[in-house]
Amino acid sequence: MTNLFRNLAIFFTFFNFVFSAPFSAKGDVSTCLKIFYIAAYDDDNFECVKEFDFFSNNMTTQKSAFTAGKSCFFQIVKEQCSTPDYTLISSNYDTFVQEFTTPPKDDSNCSDTYYMYNQAKCEAMMSDVAQKTLKISKVDTKINDTRILKLVEQCKNVQTCMNSTCNAPDLDRRMADDMCEAIEMKNSPFMACQFKIHKERPDLSKYTCTDSIGSENENISVQIEAFTTKKDCTKSIMEGICGKSAVENFDQYAQISVKNLNKMASFMMQLRVQ
Repeated sequence: MTNLFRNLAIFFTFFNFVFSAPFSAKGDVSTCLKIFYIAAYDDDNFECVKEFDFFSNNMTTQKSAFTAGKSCFFQIVKEQCSTPDYTLISSNYDTFVQEFTTPPKDDSNCSDTYYMYNQAKCEAMMSDVAQKTLKISKVDTKINDTRILKLVEQCKNVQTCMNSTCNAPDLDRRMADDMCEAIEMKNSPFMACQFKIHKERPDLSKYTCTDSIGSENENISVQIEAFTTKKDCTKSIMEGICGKSAVENFDQYAQISVKNLNKMASFMMQLRVQ
């Protein structure tokens, strides 16, 4: 069996890379701001970010963070951003902070710079979670592993961020929802069993669907078969190898898997057409 969760993690990471590319224009620091948020969200990169809540959804708190944490901000952007962007934001720092921490009076104007800059924050958070999802996909985690629980929490923060900015594309919102759903599924006996079969490759010769679940076939349509036309056989294998706990909520998890595999197939087809 292929590592289903790893395939989904690769999809989420690649989607984020393709559709969340930095954007900028003259007088716009969105690119630099997104780079800052990416670096700051992983607080192992820069120790100083632990002291300030740059990612707060409370704009008063966030403004205080950018005010008190100005030196920390510039430590990061000087190292990570382009020289022109660094120069631009250095000379207009207070103005930019005011713009991306002050909600507009007309909250229906989704093109306002406030929403544009906050979307950069959401995209950075989503990019970080996607990268961490890819890393954890290689690991045989136990149920309620602290790394998974932390990732679940961070993904929920991405959803909150996406829902608080009106210019977040619907596609990004749906992808964030799907990613969080998949991460939560990773913390289940269902996915633990998938990993076990993938890693240990037990003898499945007595089953009839080994061409889809018992092989290392990376073909997405074959993986979809395992949870649609051959799902009864797949369920039997999982219960036989891992016990009844592995097939609790089987239909729900199978549906989630098929939904995301279909999206992956559609996405790959679009890329081939372009």
